[in-house]
Amino acid sequence: MDNINFKKKPLDQRRKQVRLIIGRILKSYELKEVKELATVFNCTYGAIKNWGSSGKVPLDPLFQCHFETGSSLDWLVHGTDPIVVFNRQRANDLTGHMSAELSSGARYKLIEEKCEGGIEMLAAGLSESLLNWMKIKIIEHSDQPVKLMDK
Repeated sequence: MDNINFKKKPLDQRRKQVRLIIGRILKSYELKEVKELATVFNCTYGAIKNWGSSGKVPLDPLFQCHFETGSSLDWLVHGTDPIVVFNRQRANDLTGHMSAELSSGARYKLIEEKCEGGIEMLAAGLSESLLNWMKIKIIEHSDQPVKLMDK
């Protein structure tokens, strides 16, 4: 990741980034309105509106959202998926998990292309199994800046 000083960015760019962050926080809590978010953070709507005008988001609400919703800080701040880091043992465990899943697919003859939908069924099953094994939560990412309006 580039080492960019956020404070040196022009204010309009910082404001846009803050609106995107607020949008991701709303999505994390499954809320529609910034006023609802003020209740979650026990602050006023005006306080959240000030984040947008100042181009700054306090760390406390970001951490609160992360801990309460499970959304990654990478996604909340940057809108990117987090990087998953495994040690060698965890990678070996993953290989073992995949082997077991493939063995199961072979046992039920899902790997044979002749079996209608076999490859697709196996792929979908493997995908679901891996997501569960890795404890990955799937959410739709679509960044939309939040409009911060006067009351």
